[in-house]
Amino acid sequence: MTRVTRVTSFGVLLVHVLLYGLSTQDRGALRTLPHDGGAISCSGDLVCEQSEMLCLPGNMETAMTPVLVPSDLRAETVKKCHNDNCSLCVRVTVEISAAFLTEHNEELGSGDCDDYGPEYDDFDDYDREHDEDEENAEITAVNVYLKLNNSNNGSLLCANLIIAPPTLSCYAMKVSLPLSAVPPTNSSSSTVVGSVAYNCIKVSPGAEMNITSYSYPRYTKILSISHEVPGCTKLDPLDNIWVCDAPVLDFVNESNETSVGIVNGSNRRKAFVRVFYYNYKKNITHSNNTLIGEKRYYIPQSDIVPCMCIQAWYIDLVDAMRYMLCPFRNYPKDLILDKSKLEVKIDKLTSYTHYTLNAPCEVTAEASLCWKSGNPPRCREIPNTRSKVVSQIPYRIKDLEVPHPSLCVQVSVKGKVLHTECLNASVRREFQNEALLCLIERGRCKTLFNMTHQPKIDLAFLEEKLVGDALSDHCIKVLSSAKQNISVCSIDKFMRSRWTWSRVLCLLVVACVLLIILLKVEDLKKWLKSVTAEKPLDEIFKNRRVLILYSPDDPAYEELVRVFSFSLKVELKLDVILDQWDRTEMARVGPLPWYQKQKSDVFEKGGLIILLFSEGARDRYTAWKGQRAEQVVESDPYGSFGAILNCVYPDFLKGRAKGRYLVASFGSNNDVVPDPFGLLPIYTLPLNLIKLLPELAGDNRKILRRKHAKRLSVKISNSLQEPLKACQKTMNRQTVISQDGSELSESPRFDEKVAMELEPLV
Repeated sequence: MTRVTRVTSFGVLLVHVLLYGLSTQDRGALRTLPHDGGAISCSGDLVCEQSEMLCLPGNMETAMTPVLVPSDLRAETVKKCHNDNCSLCVRVTVEISAAFLTEHNEELGSGDCDDYGPEYDDFDDYDREHDEDEENAEITAVNVYLKLNNSNNGSLLCANLIIAPPTLSCYAMKVSLPLSAVPPTNSSSSTVVGSVAYNCIKVSPGAEMNITSYSYPRYTKILSISHEVPGCTKLDPLDNIWVCDAPVLDFVNESNETSVGIVNGSNRRKAFVRVFYYNYKKNITHSNNTLIGEKRYYIPQSDIVPCMCIQAWYIDLVDAMRYMLCPFRNYPKDLILDKSKLEVKIDKLTSYTHYTLNAPCEVTAEASLCWKSGNPPRCREIPNTRSKVVSQIPYRIKDLEVPHPSLCVQVSVKGKVLHTECLNASVRREFQNEALLCLIERGRCKTLFNMTHQPKIDLAFLEEKLVGDALSDHCIKVLSSAKQNISVCSIDKFMRSRWTWSRVLCLLVVACVLLIILLKVEDLKKWLKSVTAEKPLDEIFKNRRVLILYSPDDPAYEELVRVFSFSLKVELKLDVILDQWDRTEMARVGPLPWYQKQKSDVFEKGGLIILLFSEGARDRYTAWKGQRAEQVVESDPYGSFGAILNCVYPDFLKGRAKGRYLVASFGSNNDVVPDPFGLLPIYTLPLNLIKLLPELAGDNRKILRRKHAKRLSVKISNSLQEPLKACQKTMNRQTVISQDGSELSESPRFDEKVAMELEPLV
């Protein structure tokens, strides 16, 4: 590998000087147009306003009255900046002259330019809608037509200035000039009266433009100039910002790092970098990246192959030029072989079988058919099937009669096997197990490939029988050609003929004796009984500590929580902690310290915390979440959902809740669980009790039989029916009262200043 390949900034600038030269614009900064300036501008006494018409220069005519004609045409590459974003433009300036015959001045009369304009009787059906996207498109080759129309209907000379890409649609501007502004002269020669400029035609670096100008009716020859935009232009000499047609890559290749970046990359301009495998048939993309400023893309060493190339181009240019680099051509070709893959497919429409050697680069190898059999399986090459293959080209398996799963394609390079891929096909049942592959040549079975094991019978006798079966179509013909036939023949009938009824009867007697002996063994009975017996609850749940946290919405809901906690303690032999059973201690130390101590004890002993959510809990969470951090929470000697949230919320926020918490709710409404707590599975009680019990068992969930869990969940569910109905009845009564408006709802209400609720001392 090469040590380092780096292209410096000085080298890049030198290359661009040699390619594009040093013009006047290249040496100095470009003139900047005001970002809020108009699209057109006029000088002298000319007045301009934007219009629209067709680009039809017509034939040259003779002027009988004063006319406006283009007398000179200039183009300049400028820049237009807005919010530190600059783009290249071409500013086109047309010098306008008045040419007239003095003896016909009196024919002009008086009037204005309101109804002035050419008539297009032959273009009534022309679609004048212009696609606004074309105006903003990058222009690589632009024709600019300046069309000046004249009138004799007043003391004003009127004109139309038209800018058009090479299409029938035009951008036109009405231009007028007071006749009094024309300098008096006794000569009929033209006099310069001002200029009309189209300020910004967006272009790409290196674009070549052909610009033309003419009047309508046309009284002079069409003016034409060519303008070339510099291929690499410096927009800002202080910030060293360059606008080029293609970025130049800075490539670094070291023993432990391979990366690419953009030389003199700017934070104001993005470049698209594509890493791909240059394949002779199609280019396979490895990765697409966007680079800006000093950002670099690192290529993993394991992905590098000789045909890997890198392209870069600027995103802000349409049909932008691309810088291409292929720095890995001298890498060893073994890297290609390591990343190659053999694919074998059966076409469902034609039933043809094709195989393809896929590789990131072009590689040549040898392919052959082989038969996979034996234990361990071995793929033995079938004679006269070897051929040369090239990667990415599909090859059909010739002379294939019937696909067989043991028929495989084997690819090798210089005698080393790279890939072996078998056909994904199905065969008749009798040709799956006891079968042999027979290569029949000149009326005899020349070679046998065993699919499972070599049968212990007379091979000469078997070979003779197989030839007869193959000729009488009792075998599956796999390959068939003019030189040889390859068939799969079943030998099951030959194997069955060697088995007698006496052998079968002996085996049956032996099996019965062994079964009787096994049933008589007392230890075996005990073992079977221990496997099928249910484990005691102390062994399953091991008196695991469980802390129940909830929101004290109303007395009915508190009773439901108490019954649920008591059922877990009695039916499952769990060590359940509930605030209702420890109100005295909570009043003495305070809610928050009490919850913190219980939480620490539960986690130290490998226990669980069950969070029970309800509508009241959701409302309290919303009120608690809306508090300012500096608010002081009033003490609550008995229980507070705000104190609960202070204890458990950080664990959910930092991702430490899995394996420590269980989230549940009574009923079927899971909307009561806020988003931070919904990251864990939500158990609906009592419906999901059978799923909750294994979680409470923890590491012993495997010894908790499903029938045992179902029976326990039924017991707990039955104990919850009465308090659950009472709780639902209370909730329904609160809803009716709230809707009638006769009484206030008994559900707790919160505002921004309340963080936790107080419970009366029982």
